[in-house]
Amino acid sequence: MKKSFVLVTGLAMAFSLAACDPTPLHSSVRSLPTTSFDVKSDTSTDTGTSSESAPTVKPYVVIGWYSKSETSGLTADIVANFEAAYKAHLTDAGVSSSLIATVAFQAIDGKVAEVVDAIQSQYGTDNAVSLFLGGGGNLLTTAGSNGQTLADTLGSVTATDSNDVVMGDYDGTYKTRHVTLLADATANTVAKDAYDFALSEAGRAALVLNAPTSSSSSTTTVDPENPYVVIGWWNYSKSGLTNDIMANFEAGYKAYLATQNVSTSNIDSIVIRPYTESKMTNLGAALGNDADVDVFLGAGKALVVDGKVTGTEITAVNQTTGLTMGGISSRCIFQLSEDEAAAACYTWAVSDDGIATLQTPSTTA
Repeated sequence: MKKSFVLVTGLAMAFSLAACDPTPLHSSVRSLPTTSFDVKSDTSTDTGTSSESAPTVKPYVVIGWYSKSETSGLTADIVANFEAAYKAHLTDAGVSSSLIATVAFQAIDGKVAEVVDAIQSQYGTDNAVSLFLGGGGNLLTTAGSNGQTLADTLGSVTATDSNDVVMGDYDGTYKTRHVTLLADATANTVAKDAYDFALSEAGRAALVLNAPTSSSSSTTTVDPENPYVVIGWWNYSKSGLTNDIMANFEAGYKAYLATQNVSTSNIDSIVIRPYTESKMTNLGAALGNDADVDVFLGAGKALVVDGKVTGTEITAVNQTTGLTMGGISSRCIFQLSEDEAAAACYTWAVSDDGIATLQTPSTTA
């Protein structure tokens, strides 16, 4: 079976595995039409799109992405979002519009070995992929049909790989995937810049849709300056927690409070706040910055070091470890305030009733 790939010309800054174009950097951005081409000699297409010849202009950079969305979380819309953000980055850096116009995105589907084949088939050509989005830990170690891995193909070039990038739609499918630089990080500065952008705050934000922010709440607050209790949760794939599970938790907790004669106004003022930081140091910093979370759900034990939330002076008053949430084990619940309402919330959260609300299998992570 032949594989079809899509070159989206637009974006900029180049990072092909070949040498970088030294053309000076300028401004403004324009987009070129999408062109469909086949890696193999057969020029037919399975997608119904135009099978025009591959562009004759050497791409400034070729970015590959894993279009098996159920695995990578990536879709054409998300990649278009990333493209726009990357173009803005390049424009700000002074990259010329002519170079931006030649940047190409290549969608690659199939099993890992087929992805490896596609990348290897273009290695050493003008269409060589120098950055790949959405792969897994086996991208560099799986052999293609020629018996060689990408590491073998790269030879003396050491690939650079990051494995903690969330990709996808928080209202649908999102995954924690890899961003892989398939070029020399020292010699190919253009490729390295693209890799660095993908890992930057702006790059990461562009790889997800509908991401909640740390300051958002799923509840309507009557008195946002004085909520009855603030519950934080780790909205990250490793926590097992999802919006649906937290809605289940919220409903159960509020129903419990009603049985305890807690006023409606207090119940309505509860804040449920997601945190999307992927690393414990960044998560600790976000909690320290907000400094108002009473109970936190879903992180691992590493969030608290020597009784303090990492990088802060916030004391973990109580903690329960080894819990399962959304099918993910070794999760924790932390009480981060000595407030009476916080203590009552923590006690309910770690009870059988509270834990039960966190067991709904995740459908979005």
